[in-house]
Amino acid sequence: MVDASLRATILRSIRDLNRDFGISVIYITHDLTTAYQMCDNIIVMYRGSVAEAGSVEEVIQNPKHPYTQLLIDSVPQPDPKAAWGEDEDESVDRVDEASMVTDQCKFAPS
Repeated sequence: MVDASLRATILRSIRDLNRDFGISVIYITHDLTTAYQMCDNIIVMYRGSVAEAGSVEEVIQNPKHPYTQLLIDSVPQPDPKAAWGEDEDESVDRVDEASMVTDQCKFAPS
């Protein structure tokens, strides 16, 4: 992992290359915030398959797949009223990990 300033520089360089030369970029990330800032279109993968695809605005603002909704809901929202270092709300819904693990991806090592 790179530090925040280097990461920002890399992302800015990628965006500049796209703007200046019209090159396409495939940006693979788990960070929806930077995907929203960097991309025109997005593909959400779930267990090795496409769960949802479309414009970033369309997918983020109106997700159709439950997994996409879960990803969007997992992005932390800053609370300006919360005290620094305050523990997270323990009542936040959590994904049942057992329901996420079923058949292994056919490309995963056995």
